[in-house]
Amino acid sequence: MIAAVARNYTIGAGNSLPWEMPTDMHFFMKTTRGHHVIMGRKSFEDIGKPLQGRTNIVVTRQASYQANGVCIAHSLDEALALARQNGETEVFIIGGENLFTEGLQKADKIYLTWIHADFEGDTHFPRFDPKQWHEIERTDCASDAENPYPYSFTTLAKAH
Repeated sequence: MIAAVARNYTIGAGNSLPWEMPTDMHFFMKTTRGHHVIMGRKSFEDIGKPLQGRTNIVVTRQASYQANGVCIAHSLDEALALARQNGETEVFIIGGENLFTEGLQKADKIYLTWIHADFEGDTHFPRFDPKQWHEIERTDCASDAENPYPYSFTTLAKAH
């Protein structure tokens, strides 16, 4: 899974990100490029188009849903199976809230960018038990002219 998360676990407000953090967006694009990305229908429609350089899989319960340039799956398990059939080595769940909640049980790694601020929002990353995850990498970054909030890139691995 990969997400940018506020201190209060907010990930979205009004169908968009509640912040502009270009360095995080660059990290997301670089990390997911060349891989399969799995997103819910609402997340896909908020983005508005398939993400270039990736195989996009949209999960929806709508049996007749169609969109150009993406694969459609009707469950997270179906989406993961499709990625595996295509030989994917590292598939990324990129949102929204429901897929993150379900994916937390299936993921073995999470790339989290912690935005060190609280934001009002209507979409949240699931709270998780820190005992079930180990931080294996962390880079702390100060705010700057382009990125108005301090942030940390972290990589978490599921404890076994």
